Formats: sequence, C-alpha cells, structure tokens
Amino acid sequence: MKSPRPHGFVPWRTERRDSPGWVANERGCHVWLGARNEHGYAVAKVGGRMLRVHRVRYEREIGPIPDGLDLDHFECDNGAGGCCNPRHCRPATRRENLLRGDTIPSRCLAVTHCPAGHEYTEANTYRYPNGSHRQCRACMRAHEQTRIRHRAGRSKQKASV
Repeated sequence: MKSPRPHGFVPWRTERRDSPGWVANERGCHVWLGARNEHGYAVAKVGGRMLRVHRVRYEREIGPIPDGLDLDHFECDNGAGGCCNPRHCRPATRRENLLRGDTIPSRCLAVTHCPAGHEYTEANTYRYPNGSHRQCRACMRAHEQTRIRHRAGRSKQKASV
C-alpha cells in the first residue's frame, strides 16, 4: 500500500496517479519529492531524457533560459536541497552563480591577504595565465631572493672544495 500524499502536494503530471511532485515549505521552496541526481537537484524524465526540474519549470512557466547561462537559486540557495520553484531562480553566468554560493572559488576570493599578511591588491597580485590561482608578488620576490642567496652559497661551497 502506497503512503498518502503530503498536504499541499502538487503533481508533476496531473494525468498520472503515481506522478512525483512537490510541496511548498515555509520559505516558499517547492521541495521535490521525486528522484534527485547525485548533487541533490530534482530530476524528472521529459521526452525520454532526465532533466533538472527547476530548469524545465522555468522554461515552461517563465520563459527560455538564455544561451550560456545557468539558473541561480538566488532567492533560497536551495537548488541542491530539491527546490524546483522557478520564481526562486534567475539566469546568471556560471562564474556569478559559483561565486555567490559557498564554493571553493568564492571562499578563495573572500581572502584579502596572503598568509604573510600582504594585501591582495591589483599591483601586489600575480594571476596565473589560466586564471586558476593568484599569488602575492611581495612573497614571490622574497622567495626569489632567498633562492638566489641559497644558490650563491652553494656555488661558493663548490668553489672551495
């Protein structure tokens, strides 16, 4: 015997009795009660393909998602918690979406000083060409000077032997 549907249940497909669906919580999230992917996002089969429910609902209820943009759960930050309310989403670049959340890149950009205490300013920050890292120029100079002194000391030792 199947358990009864929770109060406020909204089915995904009204024509199917066993259709998954969602319920609204106190924050206005539509919490998906069906399948979820490995990241916690609500998924459903549409046209033979498994798609994220918040994207399908956004396109059905609000409009097309512009090419090259993701949907950012700016209202609730609960996409991975199963929210599929399209009014909690807005189109955003991948960078904007990642930096707004609690991600490794957002935590790294929140750091304003290097471990030695130098501020990350435009003049004092070296950025790797691929954009993956940044490094303090003052620390880079200090490291290079130490390396040169160390090499000079080793070459004097070799000359005296």
